[in-house]
Amino acid sequence: MIARQQVIITSCALVAYLVAAGKTLPGQSQTAAKEQPQIQDNSFLVEEAYNQERGVVHHISTFSRLWNSKDWSYTFTQEWPGLRNPRHQFSYTLAGMHSGGFAGAGAGFGDVVLNYRYQVAGSGETRFAFAPRVSVLLPTGDVTKGRGAGAAGVQTNLPVSIVLHRRLISHSNAGGTLVPRAQSADRVRATTLRSRPSNSRQWPRARRPLCRSENLPPPATARRGRRW
Repeated sequence: MIARQQVIITSCALVAYLVAAGKTLPGQSQTAAKEQPQIQDNSFLVEEAYNQERGVVHHISTFSRLWNSKDWSYTFTQEWPGLRNPRHQFSYTLAGMHSGGFAGAGAGFGDVVLNYRYQVAGSGETRFAFAPRVSVLLPTGDVTKGRGAGAAGVQTNLPVSIVLHRRLISHSNAGGTLVPRAQSADRVRATTLRSRPSNSRQWPRARRPLCRSENLPPPATARRGRRW
């Protein structure tokens, strides 16, 4: 069964940043201020195609809650550039979650994700960037309490970032998640395949809040399996 639902999330991010020394000095011209570099890698929900620079470790925290089902999840991701070559990036994702459909189950740890990404083209300072990622999903969550897939899996993503204009940046993703022996709480095992294309547009403005529009539809899921 495949289900699709379109959800468009538009946000004006409360992102303020300081460039160079932080403020325009009295002697600086308006022209110089306009030439300050813009932030390209501040998409909230869509993955950008930029690896971390040498010596820079990136920490990402995400919290989401579904008001109708009472489901919530918190994830923490830490990205590390390769020691010798920053084109290689390694990261991990830890998750804590609660499933509203499991009364009395409480909150707990979800599955762990180990990621590897290679910067094939570009960087955060170029007009075009491409950095495919492959991830391994470890079944550390308790599937009987709605906190995991119940089996190991593999995920891929193909993020592309394009500077369409100096004030318009596009980030697009295409990928999927495969879990060959996923398990549900009622002991049904199946092979699951989920795809989730997404994209975002952001309008960087010097010394002003960064505005963006992000299109992140729920994943389409295909299952095939039997009860064990």
